[in-house]
Amino acid sequence: MERCNDEKKRMDNDVQFIYIGKEVTVDELLKIINEGNGEKEGVYIKTIRQSNLPRDKTWIQFFALSYKEFEKNYAKKLVIRASEIFNVSRGSVTWFIKKLAGSGADTFFYLTPSNVVTHDLGEYLGTYIYPALTSARHSEYFTFTKDDWEQLRHKDRECYMFVCHKPLHELPSKIKDYINWGKTECRVSEKRGGGVLCNEATACRLREKTRGFYGWHDLGEVVEAPIFAIYQARHKTRFVRSYFKVAMYHALISLIPKVVLSEEQIKAMLAYLNSSFTQYYIECTGRYIAKGPIALEVNIAREMPIIDVRKLLDEQVKVLARKFDELEAEARKIGGASEREKIEKLKPKIYEIDVEVGKILDVPEDVIRQVQESVELLIKRRVSGAKESAPETVKGEEPFKVRPKKSTRRKEKVEENFRALSEFY
Repeated sequence: MERCNDEKKRMDNDVQFIYIGKEVTVDELLKIINEGNGEKEGVYIKTIRQSNLPRDKTWIQFFALSYKEFEKNYAKKLVIRASEIFNVSRGSVTWFIKKLAGSGADTFFYLTPSNVVTHDLGEYLGTYIYPALTSARHSEYFTFTKDDWEQLRHKDRECYMFVCHKPLHELPSKIKDYINWGKTECRVSEKRGGGVLCNEATACRLREKTRGFYGWHDLGEVVEAPIFAIYQARHKTRFVRSYFKVAMYHALISLIPKVVLSEEQIKAMLAYLNSSFTQYYIECTGRYIAKGPIALEVNIAREMPIIDVRKLLDEQVKVLARKFDELEAEARKIGGASEREKIEKLKPKIYEIDVEVGKILDVPEDVIRQVQESVELLIKRRVSGAKESAPETVKGEEPFKVRPKKSTRRKEKVEENFRALSEFY
């Protein structure tokens, strides 16, 4: 392959991305390619002008149906943006929701049962000391229940949050003593906050000056969030039904309904949110993080296409709700839904949801399969990208590495030659 020296001509080239969903002969493939864009007989083709190829995004998205095309072709009437019926934010406490920021002093705000005893705060359980979810690792399934929280309590995990939305002069003496401890003895971690006293942490100082809060110690009030998602997931972004009102920390994405939804409608929504269609959207639009995870940022979650369960037939809602129940039951049976091996075991249930969604939105089977395979490829690329590639391999936009022949001279330092992939266009 020879690279054209004229940059303008190179940029005017048409690049074709081809997804082959069935067995075809060379002649059949050439004919389909010559006919241009679109889906023809199980082969999906997309033509992009080279100048329009992004340099900051993976090109794998061009091998599959984009969400814009998905909405245009299959979901005009039944798919809406998440922000139309949900307030999408971080956590379920006012400060997290409004500022999309952390507490600033987790060592002060997040407590174990032992901490509660140490500071003699037991009489304030449920008021100033609120049941909490302070880590994504504390939620392993597709539902979070009171029993799940009780297990955290029995294991002495950080399952309480200090929530004190009142002025100092109205507080009991023991609560005042605890706040004073945060100002005089309790320090944030060296790694994240430099080891300063809790009230001197950046977020705490900002809260001291923010209207609507009574001081650095005030995170606001707890809001019920019936659905939350894992903010940074490695193998699957899991959407969870919460059956127990807890104070959720800032690294969970909360979906708080703006409209009234029945329990079956919420489950039907969760079935769609845990489908391959939603995961594909997240893989294409989420923020890649070093070492493999993908982040579902709030702005991406607000624009996330979701099925409008209010417009579905009662029977369609029941079917999706039942499929979500089956997915959750299987996750409980195998002991979780976060590790790669367990996600693999859950794929048959997820694919069953995909099929039911496909029936509702009239998505052809080959397109469903295409989305599923694209999700697999994107996750595999993302996770494997966290590891250093072998010198001879080419993976997407990674540099093309050519290993030189070994020198016969002893102690001679041999440097690898690096050539950018763009040199071949």
